[in-house]
Amino acid sequence: MHALGARHSLLRRVLLWEYVLLAAVTAGFALLAGSALATALLQWRLDMSPAGLYWSRLLTAAGVSTLSLGLGARYLLAQMRLNPAMLLRSGG
Repeated sequence: MHALGARHSLLRRVLLWEYVLLAAVTAGFALLAGSALATALLQWRLDMSPAGLYWSRLLTAAGVSTLSLGLGARYLLAQMRLNPAMLLRSGG
């Protein structure tokens, strides 16, 4: 990657922004799809009004997306911390 001009810090920054964007998109989709399903089930099966539950939906969708993608990014960044001596020793 150095031959192409990419440095390790640049790759980390790009990876971080990619995961932030993915977390935002998945949280938005989860919020829309989950809200539609929850509203339909609350009104149809439980005869309840979903008013006042929007903040909990937003926090849940954002929290789950951030947690799952954050753990994935942490694992991937840990894999990027390669020790050159270990690479030479393993033959890879």
